[in-house]
Amino acid sequence: MQRRRRRKPKPVHSNPNGFTTDEAQTATLAYTEGTASCKGRKGYQYPRVVIGLCVKEGLAPAERAFKRAIYPAKSKRIRCKPQDFPPEGKGRWQFDLHPEDIQKLAPLIPKSYLDGWRKKWEERGCPPKPKRKRKRRA
Repeated sequence: MQRRRRRKPKPVHSNPNGFTTDEAQTATLAYTEGTASCKGRKGYQYPRVVIGLCVKEGLAPAERAFKRAIYPAKSKRIRCKPQDFPPEGKGRWQFDLHPEDIQKLAPLIPKSYLDGWRKKWEERGCPPKPKRKRKRRA
């Protein structure tokens, strides 16, 4: 009588690109709540995707993934509940995604959003800055 060979179980690849849950949540926030904008003063304008929410805890995954701070954006009119954005609810919490962050998350963001952001940046005159090659010193 022959013995049956046991097959080795195939490994399950649920995360082939190696993204963390924080990065995946940030990508989702970017295309659901994000707005393409330009930041900067005289001279060069820097392209950004600004994510704004009333609840600060909603932006915590982005803060953990990219090691940058969430900042308050104040406004003259009430945008949030007073308990979410103290003292009167006049403003919201924001987080900026830089072009290199967006490139990293590009496989998780639908192409239509990426194309729309690039188009807005070009219209406003703030295309992503080309990387300079550094000269080696002998």
